[in-house]
Amino acid sequence: GISTFFNTAIESIFVPSSVEIIDPRAFNSPTLKTIEVSENNEYYCSIDGNLYSKDGKTLVSHATGKEKKEFIVPQTVTKIFGSAFTSPYLERVVLHDGIVELGDNIFYQCEALKEVVLSKSLKEISWLFTFGCVQLKFIEYPEGVETLGFGVLAGLDEVVIPLTIKTINDMNVKEGLNLYYKGTAETWAQVKKH
Repeated sequence: GISTFFNTAIESIFVPSSVEIIDPRAFNSPTLKTIEVSENNEYYCSIDGNLYSKDGKTLVSHATGKEKKEFIVPQTVTKIFGSAFTSPYLERVVLHDGIVELGDNIFYQCEALKEVVLSKSLKEISWLFTFGCVQLKFIEYPEGVETLGFGVLAGLDEVVIPLTIKTINDMNVKEGLNLYYKGTAETWAQVKKH
């Protein structure tokens, strides 16, 4: 179920062949260092101790307790599930240009996160993208992004908005935010802001 192992002291999990559906939030434990999956499971696999769809195209859950400071998403991945990252250790995450879809809240409470390199193939940044990432102060959304979801500006000191932006679903930002838009005043006026 949702948050099954949330804040438990579990260090490893083995997913048997009989498991068909896993909510990525099930493994949000700060001590979880590895997720292993039966080779006979038809739906999931483990790559370097993280949970992926069987074909390796979807990152379901990064093992939260891994003490590595950087994670580079494998080139096979095109989609990342919501709440996939909840690590207290990650400082830098690289999302290669083949990633086209991000779930909601993917960097939930990644308190050490300082840098996210975003895929240039993204069209939408989903809601609460970096909720609770207290060390993340700057982000540049790449050209191609058309929609920014609720809460994607929260907590940041500096944001670069691409010319391709059409909708920003949250203009409730902290005082002193430096927001840089790559377009003109005329094109900024056409952006839908909620």
